[in-house]
Amino acid sequence: MSRLHPVFNAVKLRLAPPDPIPGRRARPPPPPTLIDDEEWFDVEDILDSRFFRRKLQYKVKWKGYGYEDASWSRWRTLRTLATWSASSTAGIPTPPSRSVGCSL
Repeated sequence: MSRLHPVFNAVKLRLAPPDPIPGRRARPPPPPTLIDDEEWFDVEDILDSRFFRRKLQYKVKWKGYGYEDASWSRWRTLRTLATWSASSTAGIPTPPSRSVGCSL
């Protein structure tokens, strides 16, 4: 088995069959809003916060995207590239403490 490698002849390949369940495909995410020729994304929720390489980051769920597309973004980036609503800023988690190590 160690000498085998997965190679398929092109004749054996076929297209995937159409989806048998109608409406199962997810809608494509909304396009970003253009303001002054810059792309702006809507923030739906702030899920978590952390310090990464001494920079404060927030885990952001973007409006119209799933939880699998949530990303860690620096606060400076969020201030300039995201549009905020009152509901999204109300639940911003407090940043973790910067203490390194633990005390017993």
